[in-house]
Amino acid sequence: IEAAIKKYQADHDQIYLLGFSQGAALCYALSLALPDRIAGVIALAGFMPESADRSTPPDIDVGGFPKQGYLILHGLEDERLPIEYARKAAATLRSIGASIEYHAYPIGHRISPPGMNDIANWLDSRLRM
Repeated sequence: IEAAIKKYQADHDQIYLLGFSQGAALCYALSLALPDRIAGVIALAGFMPESADRSTPPDIDVGGFPKQGYLILHGLEDERLPIEYARKAAATLRSIGASIEYHAYPIGHRISPPGMNDIANWLDSRLRM
C-alpha cells in the first residue's frame, strides 16, 4: 500500500479496495487487519475468510474496520459462491459495527450494469466528503 501511495502520489486517507471473488476475500482480510490504512471496501461476488474449521467468524485479529465502510454486491444466482456468502459477510461486519451497503442482483458470478452504477454512486458519495 505504501509503495502504491508513493508511486501514484495518492491521498493516504482515500485508499479504497475493490475485489472480485477471491479478491473480495483479500479485501475483507486486509481491511480488518489494517483498518486505519483503508478508507473503504467494495466486495464483488466474494466471501469473507473463515477460520480453518469454518465454524467461527473470520480468523483475523480485528482492529476495527474502514471508516467509509463496505459496499457488498453479489448475484442471487451465483453458481460459484452462493448468495449466502455475501449475506454472512454483511452480517459479520454489521456485528462489529461496520457500515454496510448491500445489493443483490438477479445474475450469476459476475458484475451487472446496475452494480456498476451502485459502485460509482457509492464511491462518488465518499470521495466528495
